[in-house]
Amino acid sequence: MAFGASFSELQRMRARFGEVTRHQFQDHQDVRKTIIRSSLDGLDRPIVVLGDSLIEMADFPKALCGKPVVSGGIGGATTSDFLRVGPEILASSKPAAVVVALGANDGNDPLQKQRTSDLLREIGKLSPVVITMSTKREEFNRSDLGKDGVHLTRSASAAFVSRITAPVERGLGGCD
Repeated sequence: MAFGASFSELQRMRARFGEVTRHQFQDHQDVRKTIIRSSLDGLDRPIVVLGDSLIEMADFPKALCGKPVVSGGIGGATTSDFLRVGPEILASSKPAAVVVALGANDGNDPLQKQRTSDLLREIGKLSPVVITMSTKREEFNRSDLGKDGVHLTRSASAAFVSRITAPVERGLGGCD
């Protein structure tokens, strides 16, 4: 018996593992892709912020420079994930600007720089303004992180959002 588990406990664990391998649950990434596409539907030249959970959890303004802002954050997403789903998400939205804020989940991926370059090139085909910003933990102070040591506190998240919005305003040529 593993770790003192009873036979019935092991059977329950095997059954749960079977559920996972059969995908009898909603994949967070699929759900978020649907929500993001739905949020983009019908918008005129939105500003889209693609990223990981820091972006998904951030409180962005509803509009910036007269353009709607859509959070394209997907918790746990890596640069590789957005190479696959980013162009698909943006394909019909004709964004005015796209911010790519990734890195926290890339770890020590030796190909991360190349993947980022590839992603920015693909996004550049879909948007006239592409801005990149890292979400690696090393970019933040310890005091910026909440109790889990991963996600930003409310005040640090607000400061991070302002670090994103300023370059978007410059990229769009300023706001009226």
